[in-house]
Amino acid sequence: MKKTALTTLIMFLFISSSLPAQIDANQDYIKAMSTSNASQKVNLLKEYLAKYAGKGTQYENFVYASLCVLNYQSKTTRETIE
Repeated sequence: MKKTALTTLIMFLFISSSLPAQIDANQDYIKAMSTSNASQKVNLLKEYLAKYAGKGTQYENFVYASLCVLNYQSKTTRETIE
């Protein structure tokens, strides 16, 4: 019984420790996508990738897709391909 309670407590603490980071990532994504100015949106999306790329965030693939589809002045062919 004690082992089950201890295991449950450890699992709960492990899972809950990753939640604040995910909440920050979600807020940054929502902030970027709710911006109407295209150049500001691109900057915020690039900042999102700089912070959270490769960390398995929920919206990482959507950020890449948005940057690919958005037309902005400083966009290079290499950025489109990546």
